[in-house]
Amino acid sequence: MPKEYISIILPLYGLDEYLNSDQYMYNFYYKLGVPIHITFIYNMDVNEYNRKKKDIKKVLKDILKLLSDLKYKLVSFNKLPKMVYLDPNHTDVFRLAHNIFLKRFDQDPNKQIYKSFHSDYKPHVTVVTSHKHNLKKTYKLLKPKYDKLLPLKFTIKKFWVLHIDKNKNDTQLVDVISL
Repeated sequence: MPKEYISIILPLYGLDEYLNSDQYMYNFYYKLGVPIHITFIYNMDVNEYNRKKKDIKKVLKDILKLLSDLKYKLVSFNKLPKMVYLDPNHTDVFRLAHNIFLKRFDQDPNKQIYKSFHSDYKPHVTVVTSHKHNLKKTYKLLKPKYDKLLPLKFTIKKFWVLHIDKNKNDTQLVDVISL
């Protein structure tokens, strides 16, 4: 994976009072100022983003129209080998939006601007990353809390475009797309 890339995220509103402490304790990117979010596109080539920025922003605005009218909830607490996460409802709509984006910008496999795996897109909110935490123990510790909290309502109002520089452990907000 490149050391510098673009990520496009959907910040989630209405969750801070419930998730702030766990995000701060267990999520590296939250400490860098990245809000509670669902990652929409991860690991996009910086140069390609800059070349196609105008079109990308237009498509994201159209996708935001599709996403903004629904009522959202985080509905389950789960784990994978490298993270503990929360699942939102409407995953089918998130996948549809993701596929709309990919079909518009990722048609030529030799010139992909999005280099991560596409077909396994899983909309989620990361709670714990495996960087410094024992996921099995942390999952077991947090599960009772989230079993009581869920479901949690949230809203979507905008996309954030982030420039990630892993060399410097730095994240910069590049663009905000809203209705």
